[in-house]
Amino acid sequence: MSQMRFTRRACRFLLVLTLSMCGTGVLSAATKATVPAKYATWLNEEVPYIISNAERSAFLALKTDADRDAFIQNFWEIRNPDPNSPTNQFRDEYYRRLAYANDQFGSPGRHDGWRTARGMVYITLGPPQQLTPYRSSQYLTPLEIWFYQSPSTNHALPPYFYLVFYQRTLNEDYKLYSPMLDKPERLVQSTNAVNDEAMAIKIIKQDLGDLDRVVSVEQLRGFVRSSPTFIEQPEVIDGASNLLVELWGEAGSHARTATGAAQLPFGAAVQLDLVLRVRTDDEDGSGRSRTFAPSPRSTASGFSRARES
Repeated sequence: MSQMRFTRRACRFLLVLTLSMCGTGVLSAATKATVPAKYATWLNEEVPYIISNAERSAFLALKTDADRDAFIQNFWEIRNPDPNSPTNQFRDEYYRRLAYANDQFGSPGRHDGWRTARGMVYITLGPPQQLTPYRSSQYLTPLEIWFYQSPSTNHALPPYFYLVFYQRTLNEDYKLYSPMLDKPERLVQSTNAVNDEAMAIKIIKQDLGDLDRVVSVEQLRGFVRSSPTFIEQPEVIDGASNLLVELWGEAGSHARTATGAAQLPFGAAVQLDLVLRVRTDDEDGSGRSRTFAPSPRSTASGFSRARES
C-alpha cells in the first residue's frame, strides 16, 4: 500500500503535539458554529488532523447541505493521488486508518480512538514500521515505542524517528511522551526518581537494558525485498553484520542467513531478525545471561524475553 501524502500542516501539528499533547484541543472554537450533526461529525471527528484552517473556515461558512456535500467531494478529490482512477486511494486509506484507530485505541465500545495520541499518530502517519511494547517492566510505566522510516517525501519530519507513548495509570490512555515537558521521571513508577532526572535515566537503562549487557550475538536472519533475478542479498545484509561486529567485536560474530523476498511488511526494503544473549544481574549480585529472540508477532525491533540460562 502506497504511503499517504498528507499536508505539511498535519506534520507541523504532529511536531507541536509531541511537545504539548492537547487531545481534542485541535478543534478550534470556530467549529462550534452550528452545522447539521453529520457534517459536524465529519469536520470534528473524521478529518480534524488533515483539514487546513482555511478549509475549515470555508466549510463553516456554507449555508446549504448541497454546498457542504460538494465541498466534501472536492476535499477528497484534490487529495487524490490519481484523479483518473475510479477510486480515491487517499480517502480509502484514510478511512481505513480512522476505523483502525477507533477500534484499537480509546474507550472500548465508544469508537473515540481518533481522540487519543496513538490514534492521532496512526491516522496521520499510518502504521509504524516497527512497534515495541514494554508493558511488564519492573519499574517503568507501560510503554510503546513506534519507529517510522520516511513516511513521505512531503513531510517536514526526519527520515527516521521514534515516538514514545506511555500510560501513566491504568485508567488513562497512552500519552505521547515529550522529552522537554515530561522528563524521564514521567516514565518511571518508582518513587526513587521523583524530581531526580539522573536517577530516572539510570532506572530506565537498568529496566530496559543497554548495549553493555549484550554478551554475544547468536544469530542474524536478513530478508531483502528483491526481484527474482537479484542474487546479492548477502552483500546487502553485510552492512548489518559489519555493524554488529563493529559494536561488539568478537562477541558480535554470528550465524547468519540472507534471503530474498517478493514483499516485506509495510513495504520495507530490509527486515532483520536478531537473537542476542544478554547479561542480567540478580539481586544477589550473580550474573546470568538470557537469550532474546524475536516473538512471532514482532518485527525486527521486537524481542520476547525467552530462555534463561
